[in-house]
Amino acid sequence: MKTIESKVMIALWIFGLWTSQILVEARRGHEAILTPHHKATKISKTSKSSHFSNVCKTKACEHRAKYITASLNKEYKPCDSFYDHVCSNWMFYHPIPDDKSSASVLEGLDDKLTEDLKAIFENTTYKTENQNVTDKVLGAYKNCMNTSIPEKTQFYALTEVLSRVGGEYWPVWPPPKVREVLPTWDQLYTKIHTEFAIDLLFVIGVDKDPKNVSNKIISIERPSAGSDLHLFMKRSSRKKNKPLDPKDLAYLTLMASCIKAFNPKLSFKQVKRVILDIIWFETNVTKILEAAENKTGTDLKFYRMTIADLRNISEHVDWLQMLQRLFDTVNVTLTPEEPVVLNELYYFKTVVDFIMRNTSRHTTYNYMIWRLIRNIGPIALPKLRELSFKISQASRGVKKDIPLSTRCVYYIGDVMDFPTGRLYVERYFSKEAKKDILDLVNELKDAFSASIRRTKWMDRSTKAHALKKLDNMVKLVGYSDDLLNDTYLNDMFKEVRKTRLYGNPPMTELFICVCVRVLVLLCVFQLF
Repeated sequence: MKTIESKVMIALWIFGLWTSQILVEARRGHEAILTPHHKATKISKTSKSSHFSNVCKTKACEHRAKYITASLNKEYKPCDSFYDHVCSNWMFYHPIPDDKSSASVLEGLDDKLTEDLKAIFENTTYKTENQNVTDKVLGAYKNCMNTSIPEKTQFYALTEVLSRVGGEYWPVWPPPKVREVLPTWDQLYTKIHTEFAIDLLFVIGVDKDPKNVSNKIISIERPSAGSDLHLFMKRSSRKKNKPLDPKDLAYLTLMASCIKAFNPKLSFKQVKRVILDIIWFETNVTKILEAAENKTGTDLKFYRMTIADLRNISEHVDWLQMLQRLFDTVNVTLTPEEPVVLNELYYFKTVVDFIMRNTSRHTTYNYMIWRLIRNIGPIALPKLRELSFKISQASRGVKKDIPLSTRCVYYIGDVMDFPTGRLYVERYFSKEAKKDILDLVNELKDAFSASIRRTKWMDRSTKAHALKKLDNMVKLVGYSDDLLNDTYLNDMFKEVRKTRLYGNPPMTELFICVCVRVLVLLCVFQLF
């Protein structure tokens, strides 16, 4: 939903620029033919009409006017301290909530959206049989809010989810005598990617071809260096031989608790050994990431090649087989000649070389499954949510955790964004208002087209190219029509089973299982 909203804002911003240009040109053209008498008459009429105009008489306008004036602090003169005049009252009336580390106008809008969705989820009835996609969303919210499910049941559900990718052996210590019992790093990567839409070490997907945006191409990018473990390693490198600060202690406590929960037989020394093994791996990946960022900076570079050419990065990886495992989910067969695009080369060469030459299979396994647990564990287990909150408390200064209802809205909004958007649109959007805006967009488009045709500084070919781009412009207004397409949405989420509350009758799936099923679908969508 956020992606759609940002596109809408960009589209409206562009139209705003176009409108300004059109109005300025129209005004200049009109004023050019006015005589002094006409201009004087126009000014006189304007002053009279402005005196009697209905400025800000709508409820929405009056509400925003009161909001703005309430934020102004008249004790400060704008010429002396404009910031205090405009902002100090806003900060006074909008203190930072205990469950947040900051407050802003945009965060306030996000909070309003969350509260609106919460009201929809809690006050809308849904069917338990013959469910459509919105019934599944509402049922999933009720399951997420259900605190009566025994912790053992939730933990068992999490272990079942991990077993989908071979994670039932985690944590592995001591190292197995026969390493083949564990999947290789590339096998584990593709399993985690296809089951959970989570990218570790690489970000692989389908994107627009940089050289021809009308075509799509397989893209391989390095991940962003922003995980908790990555930040932990950066702090540790700056604080050698110093006591752990609360942030690091909270993170290590979370790691140790998870390791002990999944294998209670491990001794303290063995738990420590697993933690150090994971940290050692992340340390080296972090160094490679930082070196890659320093080499490439912010410049966007693209290296186009075929899958067969990827052997130049590493001959130890069967790239065709690895990528084919991903695209098997969408029934697409790849060939060695399939083009791919990389945003850089150093990171991929170095990280693959590090994995193949310097790491054991159980080390990469422990690291990758830990990253998976860190992502999905708090969805399943309240205990992991509590430990994760300790990290937020130490690192961001929050005083209390967000309510479960808010957390559930976040979860569902992330994994089931289209049906969630459908519920929101039905409640808060007007089809007539969207039609009015679309009519305005079409008028602006026609006016801009006429402006291009009248322009004298463009030659004929440039005008033709500009008009072609204008014809290909996509109108993003309010919401996608797909949100109101029952067939489209129900088909998109048909693999998500019907959801019931835990109890009598027993629910079909726990909330974590619903999330995983949707994540599988999201991975498929990324490959189209």
